[in-house]
Amino acid sequence: MSSYYPSITELAVLSPTATVDAMYQALHAVEEHKLAALAVPPFWTKKLRRDMGQAHAAELVAVVGSPYGYQRTEAKQLEAELALKDGASAIELTLNVSAWQSASAGWIKIETVKLAKYLHDQEKPLTVRLELHQIAEPTLPKLLKTLSDAGADYVKVLLNDAGTLLSATTRLRELLPQVTGLKIGTSTLSGVSPDTLEKAGAERIELPFPH
Repeated sequence: MSSYYPSITELAVLSPTATVDAMYQALHAVEEHKLAALAVPPFWTKKLRRDMGQAHAAELVAVVGSPYGYQRTEAKQLEAELALKDGASAIELTLNVSAWQSASAGWIKIETVKLAKYLHDQEKPLTVRLELHQIAEPTLPKLLKTLSDAGADYVKVLLNDAGTLLSATTRLRELLPQVTGLKIGTSTLSGVSPDTLEKAGAERIELPFPH
């Protein structure tokens, strides 16, 4: 577990084949290395919160709308409501890429506004989660501004090219309005330190578990 880092690092257990044992192994890693958060499917939120307790230092993040984000907004909102009831500290909303890249692109702002308002009323933050390779490059600046304008507290961008991790982080921070925080997801740090990514503008770094 030496590849995990404290402070700004979080673990995500989102594999469809992840077992309850994997959830507890990830939780143990979060506790052992004093990591910032553990991101899991809503199904596991209640069980993990019960074992973590209410005063646990790490955030318990429920990822709703996974993996493709094209559920109805009402379904995602219900997922979020149930996850908070089950003890989630924060919610990550999976971007509906299908809508963004079609004539329904305007619905992305509406959906984000609805989820942000609901979560802010509960005094909880909203992160919108997306995979960079799924977004048409010319639309990226507009998408980031749309999510920021709609009230997202953070945008988490999953990067699949470890070789451009630092340069991609720097560019994303430049494109994303300053009022919205940037989180980066990567399968490997590939020689780039968390401190370096933090200086480039990443407030959190997500690593998958197992790693």
